[in-house]
Amino acid sequence: MEYEDAQRTWQEYHQRKKVERVEEATVIWERVRQIDGVESVDFTLDFLMFGASKETVDPLAMQLSESYAVDVSQDSASAYWFVRATTKPYAIKLIDGQLIAWAEFIADVAQSHGCVFSTWKLEAPALSLSLSNEDIESSS
Repeated sequence: MEYEDAQRTWQEYHQRKKVERVEEATVIWERVRQIDGVESVDFTLDFLMFGASKETVDPLAMQLSESYAVDVSQDSASAYWFVRATTKPYAIKLIDGQLIAWAEFIADVAQSHGCVFSTWKLEAPALSLSLSNEDIESSS
């Protein structure tokens, strides 16, 4: 495969993953909006990204560490490197549109470092609420 073809394939893959994450955020936010009193609730976000090398995930982790608690590890079975990030122990407020904008932003940040935004979870401890993108079936 030529370089240009490989680049196009990766760009298409990243775009597809971004669309999936945004769709998932839209579905999850619709579920959240249906809960009484959600306007005054604090949320936490946990998310996972992966990359092929430590050289790609370290700069990603450095950028994310400006706003999130971050952990970098390698999966011995797959040899992929993972960046796990969380807002914990701090909580955040979310209003309409912010979760979707966050999903778009995080997908773009991951891609800018040659990594993939994989999974994420939104929690509202006060409501015993935990919603994960892994529980959402994507239409794309």
